Amino acid sequence: MVGTTPRIVGFSMASVKPESGVPWQRVINSQGRISLKGSSGDLQRQLLLDEGIAFNARDRIDLSQFGWPD
Repeated sequence: MVGTTPRIVGFSMASVKPESGVPWQRVINSQGRISLKGSSGDLQRQLLLDEGIAFNARDRIDLSQFGWPD
């Protein structure tokens, strides 16, 4: 989507119902970090780990390996 900002994506994903099947857990910030806090962030992290996504010692995802291709 041309002109889409990360904030709009975040607001859109927040309204997605869990049973929708949309992989909301794959939305992370530009630093490779989970932005959600508390139990939601813990769930997102676990879902990503279950998919084989690795986190480094700084709790970040290597975007060159797991990010959207350019």
